[in-house]
Amino acid sequence: MFLLAPGSYDVTVSDANGCLRTASATVDVATDSCYTPHVYIPNIFSPNGDGNNDIYLVQGKGITNFTLRIYDRWGEKVFESDDVNEGWNGEFNGKPVEQGAYPYGVSLIFEGETTVREYNGYITIVR
Repeated sequence: MFLLAPGSYDVTVSDANGCLRTASATVDVATDSCYTPHVYIPNIFSPNGDGNNDIYLVQGKGITNFTLRIYDRWGEKVFESDDVNEGWNGEFNGKPVEQGAYPYGVSLIFEGETTVREYNGYITIVR
């Protein structure tokens, strides 16, 4: 049985002898608990124009506040976004960056929380 809306429902059951019983049940649906907030931060992508993994994109559910920063090996910021739906194409100032490892920092807040979560690591670019 699948219920799509909160409310009162009558449930009738029968046994092998044909005896029927009916009971009323109230269903409350808490929509905020229908999924677990999570984030997926890839560690490699290949912006080579082949249509596969050309955009670096952090993905998740329940993210309400988000910042992604990516740096080169000298600490210069090569990409920043506050939009979880905006990805990086592997370019800086309109030119492709070199193949290699790039440090990143992700700051985010999940829906219903106030704590800022910080994730740091390296993204490897393969061309």
